[in-house]
Amino acid sequence: ARCTSRHAGGPRARQGLERSMCAASPPAVPRPTRPPPAWDLLAPPLLPVSAMPRCNRVFCFSFGQGPVGTPGATNRALAAFVKGALCLARDDTGESHAEHHTQKGNALVLAQWEIAMELDRCGTCVACSADFLPGEQYITSRQVLEAFAQHSSPEHAGVVAIVAHPDHAWRCWALTTMMGYKTIVLDITTLPDFTWEEHSCDAHGFDAECVQPHTRSRAAFQEYETRMQQDVLRGCPDLQRITLMCAKQPFAVFARENL
Repeated sequence: ARCTSRHAGGPRARQGLERSMCAASPPAVPRPTRPPPAWDLLAPPLLPVSAMPRCNRVFCFSFGQGPVGTPGATNRALAAFVKGALCLARDDTGESHAEHHTQKGNALVLAQWEIAMELDRCGTCVACSADFLPGEQYITSRQVLEAFAQHSSPEHAGVVAIVAHPDHAWRCWALTTMMGYKTIVLDITTLPDFTWEEHSCDAHGFDAECVQPHTRSRAAFQEYETRMQQDVLRGCPDLQRITLMCAKQPFAVFARENL
């Protein structure tokens, strides 16, 4: 006799069992992958505004640009900070740092064109204004630094104070350091009575009307600047170690060893 295997109950019972099995064991749903950890933007070594006379050059890097070729709110705020920092820093004779060194010619303010335009408008002397290259409508931080270096090279003795938006400052410090300058960043929070909001920025110094979308908000800029910082570190991995070392040192120790 031929042996056949049949499910008890016939085709209808078998179909019912298959349906119940499907209901009991739904298809596996892929588990969501964990997003990569957020990159915390690196921060540079900071110098209080009160220690400004330690520096004989000031490099000012702009942040974004306003509509129709205007400096924009963030750069107006940075220019106001420069002017305030120069006025606050006094030398031994009681002259303002700005007046004393403009006359002597040994403290130079070099600024990207947006900040330079505002400083010129308020009567602050600018030794070098970094502008677009011919045929270009945008100037990078590296190109700004190259323009500064042509006017005041790393071989000149002394310390460079950097003025930049806080979230942009590490990259400005890193590029300047890589070029051979002895540098430190002025801490914007140490200038009395300075606020971003006074210059129509948000609390973090961002201008919603900037031409460049990535400089309109902190969220947009963090994503952009993460890529920029990682690109700099690929070119000089030791910068991260130097950054962490500076962060762990009290300012007095760093100043004694580096200024």
